[in-house]
Amino acid sequence: MADSPSIEAWNNFVTCSQPSDYQAGSSKRSAAIASLYMGLANNGGINSFLTCSSELDAAEVLQALVSVGALKAAQELGLVLRELGTPVPSSSEEDRFRLLERHWSDALDEHDVLSAEADEELLRALQRHVRQHEAFYAALK
Repeated sequence: MADSPSIEAWNNFVTCSQPSDYQAGSSKRSAAIASLYMGLANNGGINSFLTCSSELDAAEVLQALVSVGALKAAQELGLVLRELGTPVPSSSEEDRFRLLERHWSDALDEHDVLSAEADEELLRALQRHVRQHEAFYAALK
């Protein structure tokens, strides 16, 4: 992609940028959350993401996806959250696991995936973000 961010900036964003590095509500925190979501949802599904990211409130994750422009991914996560029927606040790993164990239904298994369309849109949104902040991410170590 001709307008892709530099490899160095992209790699630093993916490997060195964590949500906890940034102020709540900032575009960099939203992008870090969206990147984490993309990685975990693609490698184990949305349930896996929710299980492995207990430090994040699911409402913040949903807002982060909207903020970066990944509307399809936000729509898919929103469907799962509505079907769960209960808030998914930040918590301990054990509490998050118990919450999902109680509320995750077999019917939700059908939606436990980041669709190809959502994944592509999310990737483009994150590339756009890194391009806009290329010097910042290129300097991360």
